[in-house]
Amino acid sequence: MIRLCIYFSILICLTACGTTSIDRYALVSRNNPVVTEFDRLSSLSVGNGEFAYTVDATGLQTFPEMYSKGVPLGTQSQWGWHSFPNPEQFLFEETLRPYNYHGHESLYSVHINEPVRNRDAVSWYRANPHRLHLGIIGMELTDNLGDKIAAEELKNLRQELKLWDGLIQSYFEINGLAVEVQTICHPQKDAMAVKIKSELISKGNLKLNFRFAYPTGNHSDDACDWNSADKHITTIIEQTEQGLTFERQLDCTTYYVTVNWTGKAVIEEKEKHYFVLSPESDDFSMVCYFSEK
Repeated sequence: MIRLCIYFSILICLTACGTTSIDRYALVSRNNPVVTEFDRLSSLSVGNGEFAYTVDATGLQTFPEMYSKGVPLGTQSQWGWHSFPNPEQFLFEETLRPYNYHGHESLYSVHINEPVRNRDAVSWYRANPHRLHLGIIGMELTDNLGDKIAAEELKNLRQELKLWDGLIQSYFEINGLAVEVQTICHPQKDAMAVKIKSELISKGNLKLNFRFAYPTGNHSDDACDWNSADKHITTIIEQTEQGLTFERQLDCTTYYVTVNWTGKAVIEEKEKHYFVLSPESDDFSMVCYFSEK
């Protein structure tokens, strides 16, 4: 009874005092994450609950190898799953072992050393299905001699995830020339968009790349096997002056990446599963859609 009286007393006091308005924008904004250096544990993401795109300090996935043993730079969707072939026709029942607890016997999938077939069945089911990294989208940064620019050559880094807007704003300089990047995700679709402003674009020192890897199936890595180029296929199946569609085939899995951009740009295949887009304008925008169809 005493607790009830205290509760009603507090309620009456709060009602009498009225309500205090909260500046929610200010509350959220003062918690915006800010990054000022390349840190494998400080990658930032934009997403919508069904799709996510994770970036390094450039606002894209320019140096993914620096983050592979930290928080990897992934591009993933809820539908993006893959399984390695199962030519041995392993059955899930082969992964089970009976255990008796409190007089009741139950089957559990556990690590098995012998026989060898059961051990291999456990290994296959442990790895499959696994999430797909749908593709690396990064910057192709080079100097005037065409040599690749290293991460340590980027100066005055500042990146902020604007939580209220769902926008990553990035800034850095190369040889005194500024690069401004805005990265965002569509609120409903599996799509990311980027806007880049820099004189380096028209100089030919800043391009975009698209790289696709075969999955590893491992538990804790960046999900990219770059040594299995012959196990998957990347094909441009549609192309216009301002867009194209990649078709990705990995065993029995197929998906598509559609890219649309503003202004003039040329796409070239640098090597298997590695494409470079060369825009002409210093103010460049691009949208990438990922889809099963």
